[in-house]
Amino acid sequence: MKAYEAQLPNSYYWEYGEVKYAGSEALENSTTTVKLIGTDFGTFTFNINETLGDEIIATTTFTDIPVALGSVLTMEIQTLTTPVSLQMDVDANGIVEIITKNSVPTPHSPASSAR
Repeated sequence: MKAYEAQLPNSYYWEYGEVKYAGSEALENSTTTVKLIGTDFGTFTFNINETLGDEIIATTTFTDIPVALGSVLTMEIQTLTTPVSLQMDVDANGIVEIITKNSVPTPHSPASSAR
């Protein structure tokens, strides 16, 4: 997957090998749009962590997402307190063919983070 930075205030993007990290400071009542464009054929895992300061308060994960060259995957995130959906335009023709919804996000506690 290729990531495009959209000049968001208080945002970041880092790459460590094949793993990519992106984040932004959420503003109250705002939505962050994540758009990924496939650069090859395969699958990937997409993890989302909601944080409060340095503490992870909720996570959600999409696993084994199929991707093809040119596929466009879009997600709009407000908070992880409600289910999030991933919209997939598999053949990049502008029509969303697949919508994948995650389950209810997993709340984090300090005890579960320490394992």
